[in-house]
Amino acid sequence: MVFLSISEFSEMCALPAQTLRFYHSGGLLVPAHVDERTGYRSYDFVQVEQAMLISTLRAAGLSVRHVRQALDAPDTALGLLTEHRESLLRKRKLEDEALRDAEVFVSDWPQVREHSVPEITALRTIVPGSRHEDVLAERVSTAVDRLRQIAAEAGAEVSGPPWKQHALETQEQKAKTMDPDGNDLFVALPVLTPITPDALPADVHTHVLEAHEEVSIVLPGRDTLPRLGAVFNRLVDHSARINRMIAFWSPRYLLHEGSVEISATVTDFEEDETFEDDLPDQ
Repeated sequence: MVFLSISEFSEMCALPAQTLRFYHSGGLLVPAHVDERTGYRSYDFVQVEQAMLISTLRAAGLSVRHVRQALDAPDTALGLLTEHRESLLRKRKLEDEALRDAEVFVSDWPQVREHSVPEITALRTIVPGSRHEDVLAERVSTAVDRLRQIAAEAGAEVSGPPWKQHALETQEQKAKTMDPDGNDLFVALPVLTPITPDALPADVHTHVLEAHEEVSIVLPGRDTLPRLGAVFNRLVDHSARINRMIAFWSPRYLLHEGSVEISATVTDFEEDETFEDDLPDQ
């Protein structure tokens, strides 16, 4: 049997000697022979194939632990690669979204828009709050899908984007402001025609949003806490410029595809009242 020195094997496999030593210590690629006196490692030519497989799996992004699993149980290798591919696609999707959002913020920061909102009839339900953004987003998404299904089954045409809003109508709902999970959320879906109450589930109701004036900002991506802070800062500045009161405490979050529009009711101050009068005491 002809052995290859670690330098020869390293050159043949395009793997640094340091990497081969690491793979040896981790049990991934054990030399065919180790000199007890000198500690020199020697490899068999047939080990080139195993080295190539390890290099390929590592280049694909598998961890050393998963490579070892693939070598020990070859029937799991394809499943490990599939899981890794799905993980990479999820990560890439988030990176693509972040790039699109970044391009918006560095090129043209979303501007405040003033507009009139006509009376809107909507199907509305309530979902429990959560301190975890992903959990809350999933609950809202599930509620929207359910409202769409209810509207479709009743033959009611959807008339606009769904929205979410902090549930602050009752004292019990307001008390949840101090809850670690925060307020519950109303989730609403506008429809052209109301649905009779007896055709709705017990936890879904017809809600009428009265005509009013709003200011809004469309945010790309998700409504994370830092982004909301930036939005409300802009709305405060806008309120001061137009000297009108904006209902910061109860905004609607209109859920567009790929963006969220934060909208708040705007009204005139009472006579002799100004923007500064509406600010909290220091």
